[in-house]
Amino acid sequence: MRGVLEALHQGDYDSAIERLARKALFGRKEEAREALLLLAEVYSLYGEEGLEKAHRSLEEAYELGELEFHPLYRALLGELLALEGRPEAEVLPLFLPTEDPRARYHQAQALFYLGRLEEALRTLRPGLPAFLAWRAEALKGRALERLGRHREAALAYEEGARIALGLERYWLLLDAAAMWVEAGEGERALGALEEAAALGEESPEDAATRHYLLARAHLLLGNPNRALEEARKALEKEEESGHKAYGTPMVAGQALLQLGRYAEAVEAYREALLRAEASERPYVLHELGVA
Repeated sequence: MRGVLEALHQGDYDSAIERLARKALFGRKEEAREALLLLAEVYSLYGEEGLEKAHRSLEEAYELGELEFHPLYRALLGELLALEGRPEAEVLPLFLPTEDPRARYHQAQALFYLGRLEEALRTLRPGLPAFLAWRAEALKGRALERLGRHREAALAYEEGARIALGLERYWLLLDAAAMWVEAGEGERALGALEEAAALGEESPEDAATRHYLLARAHLLLGNPNRALEEARKALEKEEESGHKAYGTPMVAGQALLQLGRYAEAVEAYREALLRAEASERPYVLHELGVA
């Protein structure tokens, strides 16, 4: 299975799935059962899109026997049911006491879906294969973010980025930067964003996010001119991508306000108001009132 685990870490899911499917078909009973469980794990990574295939893999594994009290099988089933929106009463009884890091990761993922964030954090254990290890850190980051523990979330995202490869590393660094901004640590945010930029090509939408975060970090550090420059780069990338967030003209407005360019700041806030969803408009209106 080492080759399969390495393919998964490299993001070569098609190759990994093909190898596992062959092992499930032609391997000995124990090998086929192990392959099907790992196949269910792989499909679970796709979220709702992978539900049907993940369930099918678990069913085929169960048919091979000896899984009724298998912690990993039951944790995976619990994760899929939680993702479907099933109640706690259906999910939690599936969990068995175990120190297996893989089983505990899927238990934690299920707990996260159920909104039991502190329990999810307590459930995670070290010792995961690399393709799950960075995801465990990302899961930890998301839980901590929801709990408002931004500095800890940033550290978790950075640890995930250390393990992950390619785009996953890039996105985790953006997540870390966003949390450093929320924690008020502009220099740490700039460090994460510099590392992300060094990874190579990025889509216009991702570039817009990176420049937006750079703008916010520079505002924290008292650099409104640089913040405005980055906000304008973000606005250009948003035009290119077609995805226009209200926060980008907002941060431009904040920079303009610090520079004493009040009329331009008001125009930026009005643009933010046009882009904002109903739930976001009160915040924009407050900023507009300040301007």
